Amino acid sequence: MKKVSSKNVISALVSGILMVAGSTAFAATQGSQGATSTGDLTITAVVTHQVQISDLDDMTVDYAGWDGIADLKTTESVCVWSNANGGHYNITATGSGGSGAFEITGGAGTLPYTVDWTGGGAATTLTTGTVAAGMTGANHGVDCTAGGNTATLDVTLAAVNLSTAAAGTYAGTLTLLVAPE
Repeated sequence: MKKVSSKNVISALVSGILMVAGSTAFAATQGSQGATSTGDLTITAVVTHQVQISDLDDMTVDYAGWDGIADLKTTESVCVWSNANGGHYNITATGSGGSGAFEITGGAGTLPYTVDWTGGGAATTLTTGTVAAGMTGANHGVDCTAGGNTATLDVTLAAVNLSTAAAGTYAGTLTLLVAPE
């Protein structure tokens, strides 16, 4: 007589349970032949959490209008959609500077900038590579046609950095990653 280990028995039981659990709980029923025939079937849809950011435009900071004292800020209205309950999402921003820094390069160097995000009334200053959670209001339709854009992006160049910047054109990329919550 072959000895069966408890490990093999447990493994066989788990495999059997998984096969039963993985099968469809309802099976279609077929109609029978006659003057009428009725059958039914189960319809299943799997809806996953989705998000989309859109209506982004390149931003230009108006240095020509700078007074030499105040910071320069430019604002962009954007569309964020999420099918998560209440339109909840989070956002992570990364710049194109070294280690993802919020910097634009050109002239004879770099200019750092700050990024502020307002989504669903929650305003926050973003830190490169760090998730900003708790954003809401992203449920006005995928392309925001049913209620307008849902978030605001502010990019600010500090006066202290502008006052020492060498002449030239500065540019860089800001990457915005949204995820449902």
